[in-house]
Amino acid sequence: MAPVNCMIHLEGYKNSDGKFCVHWHDPYTNAFACSGKTIPPFTLQSKLIGDTPCIMVDDRKYKKYKEENNVKTNVPSGLHSREDVYYVMEKAGEEAGKILKQRNEEFQRHGIVITHYEHGLFAFGRNLEEAFDNAYRCYRNAQAIIFNRLLS
Repeated sequence: MAPVNCMIHLEGYKNSDGKFCVHWHDPYTNAFACSGKTIPPFTLQSKLIGDTPCIMVDDRKYKKYKEENNVKTNVPSGLHSREDVYYVMEKAGEEAGKILKQRNEEFQRHGIVITHYEHGLFAFGRNLEEAFDNAYRCYRNAQAIIFNRLLS
């Protein structure tokens, strides 16, 4: 079964010129994602990709809404066995698609990185190397911000 995170990948591809996506869960970018905060550019290398916004789709709130309102979800075959998990990732994918569509012209110069609330980082690029490079830039930027705050 494919992970439901693929909904973020698919919405990104559908709404932008991004062709590749790298997804991971490191403690530094996750610290920002768990706080629902944008990762601002701090290091020289991160200034190329700009802000890394956080998609504010709260897993628990969306699952509760789905249950209380008896929202039916059609999960495509081969994805996830739980309707509630698929529903949340479908909403996260829609939010990712909106951000990537708004910033699509940036793909002429670089990729775009986003995080998902309490989840992880998604870096899109025109090719796999660019997606990975931007993910790594964001990771090292978040790390530098956190270390810098320890020094303050």
